[in-house]
Amino acid sequence: VRLFFGLFCFGRFLDLFKDLFLFGLKVLFFAVFREHLVLAGSFFHQKIVVLGILVVFGIVGHLGGHRGLILRSGMATEGLRAAFEAGAMDRGAVHRTGVAYGPADFYDWLAAEDVLAFADVRVTHDAATLAQASRFTAVNAALEVDLFGQVNLEWRDGRLSSGVGGAPDFMRAAARAPDGLAITALLSTARGGTVSRIVPRLTGPTVSIARHDVDVVATEHGAARLGGLSMDRRAEALIAVADPAHRDGLAQAWEAMRRGL
Repeated sequence: VRLFFGLFCFGRFLDLFKDLFLFGLKVLFFAVFREHLVLAGSFFHQKIVVLGILVVFGIVGHLGGHRGLILRSGMATEGLRAAFEAGAMDRGAVHRTGVAYGPADFYDWLAAEDVLAFADVRVTHDAATLAQASRFTAVNAALEVDLFGQVNLEWRDGRLSSGVGGAPDFMRAAARAPDGLAITALLSTARGGTVSRIVPRLTGPTVSIARHDVDVVATEHGAARLGGLSMDRRAEALIAVADPAHRDGLAQAWEAMRRGL
């Protein structure tokens, strides 16, 4: 089985992503169970362990047993070198990215090994091309998900934090790919557990990812498969992966909203 990795830049989310390593294995186990993975995740600082499966950012230990991995990426960092040296990457394949970022020795290694093909976003983020990969799985980080399944990638405390990046492209590619899957991953809380990232309803001026594009939402408490569920069942599934301390409040908020629909 080949694994295709797509990474793209969301922007200035480092204060959110610095904690994501705490629930990496939940998503890892979900992905490995399918025996394939396409990481369409966000840009994370290369020192940060995120999702337990970002091979491009050095989490090679979880993927060292895999072979034939192929990079499909907006950005490649020095973790890619470790993946090659672990034997995880397919040296006979084309590994495509838009930008390489890292220290000087990483650039020297890239020049010597000649393992990357560079392209602009019209190629690296083209959903039609990405969707040609069978069993394409896209994993994207988020700031918030509401009980309808709508995703916020952009707004924090009412202020614009980033754009959507390539998230819509990779998610739609996963939806179109044979046996594809789109995963939205986030920690269930922020600010020391006082704020739930599963919210009753998004309050920002825009919705980053529409609810019909969302398939799986994963937190450290589990994964909610939303595809094909009714509106009420979607809300129940999302409340079940919220932090336990916030579940009652979310259920009450949903009941109140539901009466007004």
